[in-house]
Amino acid sequence: MASVSERLARLQGRITPPLPPHEPSPQMALLLKMANHYRAELDHADRVHEAEGRGRLEAGEPPEPLSLTLDEKRQMLADVPWWLNYLEAARERAPDELVEVITAAIVTSRESARKLREEIELEEAMQEGRQQ
Repeated sequence: MASVSERLARLQGRITPPLPPHEPSPQMALLLKMANHYRAELDHADRVHEAEGRGRLEAGEPPEPLSLTLDEKRQMLADVPWWLNYLEAARERAPDELVEVITAAIVTSRESARKLREEIELEEAMQEGRQQ
């Protein structure tokens, strides 16, 4: 059996100091922003449903609409090819009953990306118009 000092030396070799806090990546920050907004919308929908069930009229104010900056929209648009490739690969290996669902997600994603691209172009044109 190893001595206490040998075991302690082995343990100290395995223990690393805690990592310094770091800023989340821009993608993670955007994901959290969107997830928190979606959670707030679901919370409000639950309050509305509960209020209707109890005969009350008040359910509180709905959350403000999600507003993304131009950079956040560009970032989302830049991630679209990765997302579409992911869905395509998932569709290829999915069971038959899920292929239609994944195909609908691909179509919806392409349509959402097209709308997002139009929003970005419009905002960029408006910014250029202000600068001139």
